[in-house]
Amino acid sequence: MKKLSKVIVVIFFVTTSVHAGSSTLEMSEPELLKEIKQLLDKPSFAIDADIEADVTFVFNSKDEIVVLSVDSKSQYAEGFIKSRLNYQKLNSKFNSVATRYKLPVRITKQ
Repeated sequence: MKKLSKVIVVIFFVTTSVHAGSSTLEMSEPELLKEIKQLLDKPSFAIDADIEADVTFVFNSKDEIVVLSVDSKSQYAEGFIKSRLNYQKLNSKFNSVATRYKLPVRITKQ
C-alpha cells in the first residue's frame, strides 16, 4: 500500500510539472491586439454567420508570429487566420514571459 501511495505522489508531481512548463497566456496586450485585428481585417471568403476560433501562437526569435493551432469549426477560418498571421512581424514591443499565447478570435459578418 505504501508503494502505491508513493507512485501516485510521483505521478502527481510529474504531471504537475509538465503542465506548469507548458503555460499558455491569454493575449491581453492592447497594442498587439490592435495589430492582430488589422491583420485579420476583411476576410477573403463569404461569411454566413459569426465564426469563432481559438488561436494558439508563439513569437520566434525574429519577433514573428508562428501559429501553432487554430481551433475552429470552419476550415475557411483556419486557413484564413494561418495565412494572415503566420510569420508576420508586429511593430509593438512587449515582454514575453510565456512561450505560448492563446487568443480568442471572432470573425463577424459585415
